[in-house]
Amino acid sequence: MNANDTLQLRGAVRIVHIPGNCMGKDPCQPVNPSLVDQMQLRGEDVRVTPHYENIVVDDGLAILRALIGFGENFPLTGAFGATDINQLKISTMKIGNASSPSVPSGTDTDISITPAYTIPFVSFFYPTQFSVTMVGVVPQAQASLDGVGITEEGSFALNGAMLARVTFPPEVKIPTHALQFEHSITMARP
Repeated sequence: MNANDTLQLRGAVRIVHIPGNCMGKDPCQPVNPSLVDQMQLRGEDVRVTPHYENIVVDDGLAILRALIGFGENFPLTGAFGATDINQLKISTMKIGNASSPSVPSGTDTDISITPAYTIPFVSFFYPTQFSVTMVGVVPQAQASLDGVGITEEGSFALNGAMLARVTFPPEVKIPTHALQFEHSITMARP
């Protein structure tokens, strides 16, 4: 390592169609991403999309900067609207069904369609030393999304600041399955 080292952030979203209502768990709980892979190998009725790369937006970079210093001397007002470092915890995702979502850019602050569906991240996994996977689940019982072609996802802090955004071809929720969104962020040296 030298004084010119940089840090690279990469992100991806994987969408998993899980049969039934979250494997019979109520309230709906996520399936560990490594178990999803095992379920596929066993031939279970689990459909997994490829990973879609996301972009960590400018507000997301500012969130990470504030968290590294735990808010010390960081202006937690203004665009963030936060007055407390705890408001920067990544807590929810929004999904939308825009027919032509705007291409993600660093200046994004929301997904491109309103109203969006807001879903809490219900679990966090740390698959490698330098990554985190945040998981949100649309339960089978969420009938208002049956047949909807979901085309974008964004992850958000408690105060509403966006961390990252991704768009993808329409993923249609079917009535017999729950949808699990696995939003990963990986840090690495280039």
